[in-house]
Amino acid sequence: MSATLTLTRLDVLRVVRNTRFLIFAIAMPAVLYVAVGNSTKETSGVEFKAYYMLAMATYGALAGALMNNSIRIATERKTGWTRQLRLTPLPGGGYVFSKVVTSLVTTIPSVIVVFALGAA
Repeated sequence: MSATLTLTRLDVLRVVRNTRFLIFAIAMPAVLYVAVGNSTKETSGVEFKAYYMLAMATYGALAGALMNNSIRIATERKTGWTRQLRLTPLPGGGYVFSKVVTSLVTTIPSVIVVFALGAA
């Protein structure tokens, strides 16, 4: 279990250090919501603010999942990193667990930030 937690911690640190990712996945939906979401229009009986808040939260979640994990997993498979990990004492589900936790760590903050701005 310690190998799984170590890999998870290192994956999360690697993502947090990527400032370009943090800007596009967390800051951009929040900035767009503040800039565009203050309209008072109605769309299909729903206020535009609520509609746009959900749209930006969805964008942040998808950006976090697609820009981070899917590309990183493909790159790791291409370079042979997953094959190297199979030679270590890391359990088979440990790699998947670390990627799921990393994905949650990258998608949840963008949703929380946009919803917090919507509540304020």
